[in-house]
Amino acid sequence: MSIDRRIAAGDLGLFLALAVPGLGPWLVEALLQLNGMLGLPGQGGMQGLSPLLLGLMGLLGAGFAWARLAAPAGLLRKPAMLVKAAAVLLFVLAVLGGAPAVLLLLAAADAFAAVLLAVARDPR
Repeated sequence: MSIDRRIAAGDLGLFLALAVPGLGPWLVEALLQLNGMLGLPGQGGMQGLSPLLLGLMGLLGAGFAWARLAAPAGLLRKPAMLVKAAAVLLFVLAVLGGAPAVLLLLAAADAFAAVLLAVARDPR
């Protein structure tokens, strides 16, 4: 397996674990506890991590969009469709868990994009 694929496989495992409702927060909490156990600086908890996590979300989303723009048309359609569908599920679960309902607008946009990707014809 090439180094590119090994790194991608590692990223896939990590980010899928972080995306699982309940498991992601548990992993972050475990990291925060490890930080405390090791006596490392920075005890801000989740509030201290929010700007970082938002930045990483934006970076990863932009990176995935860039990969889709750079790849031949339609090559990454199925992964993009699945990511959009999973995002819809996460938005809905968040709102059901008490997050602001305005997030349903983002869920609707992702659902619409997933449907467009599902019905699009193969450009190749």
